[in-house]
Amino acid sequence: MQNNKRPSGLGMLRRELLITALGAALFAAAWIVCGAHSELNSSLVLAVFLVPYVLTGFNTILGAFDAVLKARLTSDELLITLASAAMLAIGSYHEAVGIMLIYRLISVLIMFARRSYSVGSLDGGKRRRLPDTMRSSADAPAKTETKVSGFVKIFTPMLAVSGVLFALVPSISDGNWVQWTQRGVVFLLASCTCSLVSSVELCYSGGISCALNSGVAVTSHLGLSQISDIGTVALDKTGTVTEGSFTVTQVEPVGISAEDLLTLAAAAESSFNHPIAQALKAACTKLPPASLIKRPNKIPGRGIEVTVCGRKVLVGNIALMNAHGVKAPPVKSEATIIHVAADGRYGGYIVIDDRIRSGAKESIRSLRSLGVENIVLLTGDSQDTGSTLGYALGANDVIAELVPEQKAIAIKELTRSLDTGLVAFVGDPVSDSSALNAADVSVAEGRIGDGNRLCTAYLLDDDISKLPLMLYAAKRSVSYAKRNFCLALTVKGIIIILGLFGLASVWLAAAADGAALTLCALTALNSSKTPRGKR
Repeated sequence: MQNNKRPSGLGMLRRELLITALGAALFAAAWIVCGAHSELNSSLVLAVFLVPYVLTGFNTILGAFDAVLKARLTSDELLITLASAAMLAIGSYHEAVGIMLIYRLISVLIMFARRSYSVGSLDGGKRRRLPDTMRSSADAPAKTETKVSGFVKIFTPMLAVSGVLFALVPSISDGNWVQWTQRGVVFLLASCTCSLVSSVELCYSGGISCALNSGVAVTSHLGLSQISDIGTVALDKTGTVTEGSFTVTQVEPVGISAEDLLTLAAAAESSFNHPIAQALKAACTKLPPASLIKRPNKIPGRGIEVTVCGRKVLVGNIALMNAHGVKAPPVKSEATIIHVAADGRYGGYIVIDDRIRSGAKESIRSLRSLGVENIVLLTGDSQDTGSTLGYALGANDVIAELVPEQKAIAIKELTRSLDTGLVAFVGDPVSDSSALNAADVSVAEGRIGDGNRLCTAYLLDDDISKLPLMLYAAKRSVSYAKRNFCLALTVKGIIIILGLFGLASVWLAAAADGAALTLCALTALNSSKTPRGKR
C-alpha cells in the first residue's frame, strides 16, 4: 500500500508474486469446491476460504494491527481488513477473499512500478556517476503529492466513517444486515487511498527514471516538481555554454615582441591552474625560472599583479589597466582579452578563445519552446565580450565582470526581480557552489563531492543539451500526475455515487480501484520513456 515508501528488491517482488499466484489458485479451488458441494456446512466452507484469505491478506492484517497500535485508524491496511472481516461476518466468504486478493495485486503492482523507477534499476555505469548522497536519499514529496496527502487526510476519515454509519444505522433500523453491510463495505473500499496516492507518486518516479536514463539525475520528487516551474535559466559561461578549453588565438604586442608578451603573461599566471592560465602557459615557449617570479597577487574580477625578473607586471582586463593608470585600447571581441603591462607601460593584449559548446544554441531554443522566458548568461568577462557571446547564444541578458562570489548575488537579484517562475542556475558544483545554493533550482555539471549541498539535479555527462529533456520530463510528469489523480478520484466518485443507490457491488468497488491504478501505472510508465527526437 502507500505506506511502503521504499522500493523492494527483485527477490521480494518474486516472492510476493508467487504468494499472490498461490493465493489466487487456492481461492479459485475453494470457490469451485464449495460451489460444487452446496451441502457443506458453513464452518467447513469458512475453513476452506480462510486458507487463501490468510495467505493473501497476511501482510495486510499485520499492517492493520500495527496501524491500531500506532493509532493510524485510517490506514489502508486497517480499512481493507475491516471491510473483508465484515464480509466474513455476513458469510460472503468469496468476497472477503476477493478483497484481500485484489488489494494484494495492487500492492504488487505498486511494488513492481517503484522498483522499475528506482535508482537501483540503473546500470552500474550510470550509478557510479550519481552523487553518493543521492543513491540512498529519501524522496522529498512534490507539491502535488503534498496536496494529495492533505486531501487524503480529509477524504479518508470522512468516507470511512460514512461507510461504518451506512452499515450500522439502517441495519439497526430494519435488521437487513447483509444488504447494508455490503453497502458500507463499498464505502470503506472507496475510502482506501492507495490508488490516489500511488497514481501521483508513480508519475514523478517515472519522470526521474526518464531523466536518469538520459543522463540527468534529479534528486527528488520535489526537485522534479520545481524544475517544471522554471521560468528563468541562468547559465555560467565557462564550461557550461563554452567548452572550457581555452587556447591563445591572437597575440598583439605593443613596443615588445610577441614572445616577450606571452612570456610576461605566462609568468604572471604560472602559479595558477585555471583554464586561462593553462592556455597562456601552453602558448609560451620558455618561462623564466620560478625564483624570478615573485609576489603574485590575484585581484578578484580584474587580474594579477606580479614581479617578473624585477619588473612589476600587470596581467588582466582593461579595468586592471585603468586602475593603475595604464592606457589600454578597448578591444571588441567574442573571445577573452588579456591585457599586459610592465613597469607602467602597456605591452599589448592576448586573445584567448573558448568555443561555444556544440548544441548550446539549440538547447537554449528548446528551453524557450518549453516555456522558459528568460535565459541569462553569467560571466567574468567584460561586458562587451559577454554581450557578444550572449547575442550569439540567444540569451535575454548578460551579467558580466563577475567574480565567483558575485554570481550568488546576481542569482538572488534575479530571484527577487523576476516574476516568471523559479530561477535555475547551471554551473560547476565546486567553483559555483554559492550560486547553486542561491538558486531556486540548482543544476550541477557532473557529480558533486561528499560534504557539499545536494543539488536539485546533475548533468552526469556535463552535457547542456540534456537540459531541455530534463525540463520536458518534469513538465510531462507533473501533467500526468494531475491527470492520474483526476482519473483515480473520478473512479472513486462513480463508485461512491453507485454505492449510495446500492448499484455498486463489493467486487466492483475493489476491482475499480485496481483498474484505475493499472491505468495510472501505464501512464506513469509512459512518463518514464524518453520520447523519440528528444534523446
